[in-house]
Amino acid sequence: MNRSIQVSHMGIYGRTGTRRKATWIGQSQISHLDLPWMIAITALFSLQVLDLLTTKLVLDYGGVELNPVFHIFQHTLWFWPIMTLAKILFLIWAYYSLSTAERRYPFAAWITFVILIIQAIAVVGNNILVLITLFR
Repeated sequence: MNRSIQVSHMGIYGRTGTRRKATWIGQSQISHLDLPWMIAITALFSLQVLDLLTTKLVLDYGGVELNPVFHIFQHTLWFWPIMTLAKILFLIWAYYSLSTAERRYPFAAWITFVILIIQAIAVVGNNILVLITLFR
């Protein structure tokens, strides 16, 4: 049962100028940015999970947290719940803000997302290098 409806999106300054067609198949909406953004957010999610795992390994083998915000909580019971919550909030923010910006500035949104993925790769890579030096 396919049917088309008009979906209106608020503009960045409160205007309702853009209208896009959304196709409803059963109960799920298929929009213009679902697949590419879901692949990108899955990659970023995977890197955030790898960051949590490699950070845990580094801390278990005698390393320290270099992020000054999380360093405060490093030796408390709340360290891992706070880290996990921060990662979840970051992913929600990244998906919502960049997929919203993609409607108006698609190239800038994708460049920003690529920069976020490169930054996450750098953090995980640094953790792996620290693990290698700790095992020597």
